[in-house]
Amino acid sequence: MSRSTGILDKTLSRGKQEVNQSTFAVLYSEIIRYAQKRVSTDAELHDRLAAYGKFVGERMLDVIYLREKGYKRETKLLPTLIFIKSVVWKNLFNKEADKLERSNDDNKTYLLIENSPIVNSFISIPKDKPHLNCAAFVAGIVEAMLTFTSKRIDTVPSFIHSYLFGTPTPSTAVENDEVAKLKLPKLHGGNLESHFRSIANQQVAPYRTLLESVEAWGDLPNRPETWIRRKGWTRYGRDGKETEQVPYPLEDVFLYDVETCVIEGQLPTLAIALSENSWYSWCSPRLSDPDTVAVPKFPNQSYLIPLGGESKPRIAIGHNVGYDRVRAREPYDRKHSHIRFWDTMSMSIPLIGMADHQVKLYGSDDIGVGEGEGWRDEWKGNVSKNGLAHVHKFFYGGDGADKAMQKFFVKEPMSRVIDEFQNLTTYCADDVLLTLQIYQKLAPLFREHFPHPATMAGMITMSEAYLPINLFWRMFYEKSEAGVAEQTKSAVSAVLEAARDRLQNHDPSTPDTFMWADKWALKSIKTKIPNWVVDLFSDASTAMSVHEDSYDVEKVVDGIKMKSNIIPRLFGLCYGPYPLHFRREHGWGFLVPNKVAAKGEIKVHLQNDETVVFPSTQIRSFVLSQSLEHGNPVLLEEHVKRKKGEIGDCTFYQLPHPNGKGNVGSPIGKDFMGDIEQKVIRATRHPELFDAYVQSIKNTTFWKSFRERYGSELPIWPEEVEGDSDTDPSPADGKSTVASMEGIIAPAICPAGTISRRSVHKLWVTATNASEGTRIGVGLKSMVQAHRGTLFVGADVDSQEQWIAGLYGDASASERLAPSDRAPGCTPFSNMMLAGSKSDNSDLHSVIARDMGISRHAAKVLNYARLYGSGERHSVEELEKSGVKREEAERKARQLFTLTKGDRRQYRQLKRSMNAFFDAFLEEAKEKSRVDEEAHLFISGSYFLPEYGETGWWGKLTLAFEDWIVKEYVKRTREEGSAPSSSDLLRVIPSLYEDESMGGILRLYSGGYESDTFNFLELASTRSEIRTPVLGARLGSSLSPLEEDIPDRERFAAKYKRSVINWMVQSSAVDFLHLLLVCLEHLAKEYDIDARFSISIHDEVRYVVAERDADRFALALMLANMYVRAFISQRVGIHQLPMSCAFFSQVDVDSVLRKEVDSRCVNPDGSVVESGRALTISDVIKATGGSLEKK
Repeated sequence: MSRSTGILDKTLSRGKQEVNQSTFAVLYSEIIRYAQKRVSTDAELHDRLAAYGKFVGERMLDVIYLREKGYKRETKLLPTLIFIKSVVWKNLFNKEADKLERSNDDNKTYLLIENSPIVNSFISIPKDKPHLNCAAFVAGIVEAMLTFTSKRIDTVPSFIHSYLFGTPTPSTAVENDEVAKLKLPKLHGGNLESHFRSIANQQVAPYRTLLESVEAWGDLPNRPETWIRRKGWTRYGRDGKETEQVPYPLEDVFLYDVETCVIEGQLPTLAIALSENSWYSWCSPRLSDPDTVAVPKFPNQSYLIPLGGESKPRIAIGHNVGYDRVRAREPYDRKHSHIRFWDTMSMSIPLIGMADHQVKLYGSDDIGVGEGEGWRDEWKGNVSKNGLAHVHKFFYGGDGADKAMQKFFVKEPMSRVIDEFQNLTTYCADDVLLTLQIYQKLAPLFREHFPHPATMAGMITMSEAYLPINLFWRMFYEKSEAGVAEQTKSAVSAVLEAARDRLQNHDPSTPDTFMWADKWALKSIKTKIPNWVVDLFSDASTAMSVHEDSYDVEKVVDGIKMKSNIIPRLFGLCYGPYPLHFRREHGWGFLVPNKVAAKGEIKVHLQNDETVVFPSTQIRSFVLSQSLEHGNPVLLEEHVKRKKGEIGDCTFYQLPHPNGKGNVGSPIGKDFMGDIEQKVIRATRHPELFDAYVQSIKNTTFWKSFRERYGSELPIWPEEVEGDSDTDPSPADGKSTVASMEGIIAPAICPAGTISRRSVHKLWVTATNASEGTRIGVGLKSMVQAHRGTLFVGADVDSQEQWIAGLYGDASASERLAPSDRAPGCTPFSNMMLAGSKSDNSDLHSVIARDMGISRHAAKVLNYARLYGSGERHSVEELEKSGVKREEAERKARQLFTLTKGDRRQYRQLKRSMNAFFDAFLEEAKEKSRVDEEAHLFISGSYFLPEYGETGWWGKLTLAFEDWIVKEYVKRTREEGSAPSSSDLLRVIPSLYEDESMGGILRLYSGGYESDTFNFLELASTRSEIRTPVLGARLGSSLSPLEEDIPDRERFAAKYKRSVINWMVQSSAVDFLHLLLVCLEHLAKEYDIDARFSISIHDEVRYVVAERDADRFALALMLANMYVRAFISQRVGIHQLPMSCAFFSQVDVDSVLRKEVDSRCVNPDGSVVESGRALTISDVIKATGGSLEKK
């Protein structure tokens, strides 16, 4: 029985193009009849028919674009109208529309004329309805096609708009009864600009004053010749001799450095501080009295360094001061103290630091300087590595500081630290002096590069990370370690069984299909173990276990090399039907038999100078049997570029590297797990043992990557926690539960650890948010759990960087409009981001996925990569990872970039003084229809005209304008009573354009969704001083344009243009984060909300909030998002705020740190963490009444 075909099963190709006109007339008359029964006037009937037409037009638009243009959409008015007149009309009515004309009365009005609309063919107009025109249905179709690609962007209600912008309310403002209940806080100052500057200044003022005072330090106290080794702080007089014990450094600003005896753990051993008046030294209890003080299992604050700050603002300065902060006492106080920390490394990285991809170049010698790299020496002199010694050398020259003593603290025990106490303390003091010197150099540079106080305020807050934990933290570590040990035993057993089988079943007279190149010669006659077995183990004695009938896995587990290249051959791995093989110079690959088999025995000379018999017959038989049994998914034509010579009568192909090139180090790595799951790479020997081995790798890889980072965190516990066990302490009351044994971690966050000022931490900013599955350790973040009476309240900033980039495109495209006419969403990219929805597949990721025929997730990866400057090649690689063949991936990548970025052409930048003349020329050109008026671009207040060599109308526009301007010049000169000379005329054309130093000829985009955004970013990257539009943060020296006299400076700019664009987007997002933190700190203080910054990870912000204040702080988050987005919009000249992004889509209120409030989290004891709450703006208003005031 045949199955009927549904509409979703039908092809989108044209199919039959004609429909019987009588059938259409009957159906259309029923539509009119249906509509007529539901209206009372002709105008209402017109509106209803237009609405029906709009419904059709919205749905036909995608189909027609797909059929006719491969989904490349027109984005400008005139080409869209021409497309409707011709292509759309042919699709709908099998003919073009009769005319497309511009109105004589208004050049912004166009008339699409159809003399005899088919929809009116069988319509009789009643005499009492002379104005009725049933072609309103067609008008609705046209309206949909003109407006559907740019949806209306609803903006915030009028009372919010007036509050934020103080300008007339736009027509797009919506009224929302729920939002109308908001009681908005008073702004500090007359507008948002003043408000943010005011509240940021309030937050940083006392700390900035202290920091600025350090710049003037000159006459420092004498450094002590002898340091006192006694518990706690010792203060030394200005002469360096008089001493006194003090609870903490007495001055409110000081430089600070801590050293740790790593062998004994993470607790501080020694510290030095320097103020304007005194030197200070601090000794731990272990350093001062090692015989009577043991290393604590559960350290409390008494083992940490007190710095003061209970009653007034204080600040400690250090290089990578996050490390020193971890070992200070005050960050662990339940009540937030007033001491803050300022990091000179976070000052230096955005100023003189390097992007990751530049570090290798910096470290290379200059012998291999290639063509076009004449800039390298100058660039190297502008940048520095991040370490204290490197930064000091950058500013002061010399050989740099001697950091040899640092290794002493890492390798030596406490007894040796005591022996070398004087030298080590002096070394620590030297570091403090270096820090002071580089701070005095960095401070004025930092102010000039980052002038807005919100930057400093945001960095100070970012440094104050605070993570509450309980005893589950320790239990999680122990359980993960036990899980890894168990999985490792399983993997070791699998490898041992495979090795034993190979030894027992090996036929010395026949070369092994996979292990023919391994060392089968015996290590010794006595052991009877081949050399390859010994190579599989760390020593020969452990290798003997393969001969034992029963063996102790515990003894073998540490002696077997689990990443050995022998293991894939033991399991007989193949790629498709081809056996895998390893070559030292080319990594892992596979052997493909040549068409003609060699005659006779083939011998191969190995790299170890051994000659062996090549298993030609065995390989050919193997490939044939595998092809018959499993088929052949490997297309050799896709691997042609990976041919790396012949072995025997086979060709060796490299396995495809996940990065597109390079050698594959392991065919069982994470990048090949997909191939293993799909059986493209499979075991032909002991597949069940191989599955156990692979499962062990999958389950343990995550924890092995993060166990050391997790273990190096320093949890601080209450003083009442006692006991000798690592996992079973005894509280003083003997009754507390595991969850109530509350500790704290103050992670060493680097608030600006990249050149774009993103925060960095080796664990918290890099670990995944996953909490389920069989992978051991993936739930580590959920071990951060709120203490009794508190909750985590936070949010993810929705599409933060996309919103910023889209806003930049909107601002650039509408800069010449009156401020009241500049609107968000006026460019396709921004419009899809603001008005699009994942639910109806109209958001950017869904649109690109649909247009490209890929998954939404793959489209999302490609979209963000493109936003950060990745090119077509990267898109090809990502598409290949999704299973798309190379040729198809290249086609789709080209299609993607044409669809999104648009066509790239060369343009000349017209001087802004010429804008009025070009406007006049365009008016004349439109009237005479002489050129394509859409060929030019307008970006950030400047016109860009196509370079002469561009084909078609593109280059003609520029020539036509130049002809016009010359004639206009001659005309005006003659009107003034003189005649221009030939030399005058020659100077006219060059005077129209910016010279090379101001931009010259640029390659810009047109016709794509994102053209306006990328044109703004391209233009911004050419400026001599590159700053973010948000807070005016300036690009550091590693990517900034070089001086004009530097050789190959243009090559440098071209090489790092993508990095500059990436910096502009990411650094603007950091500005957003800093503003958000400033706003939250202000609102919490203003309304007495008990909230403390916990952590920010990428686009997530989390605070620890008293349970009673959780809903009020959720409202503060909502309002803060609104303030920040409005402020940024205002900064770029758009005085409107879309309703879709004014508030967070949800604020999470939860008891643990996790990505989603309903993600399943299981504690080490098996208990399941309850789900949190995800609050919308409506939920928050209901809970708080729309007010931040206490109830």
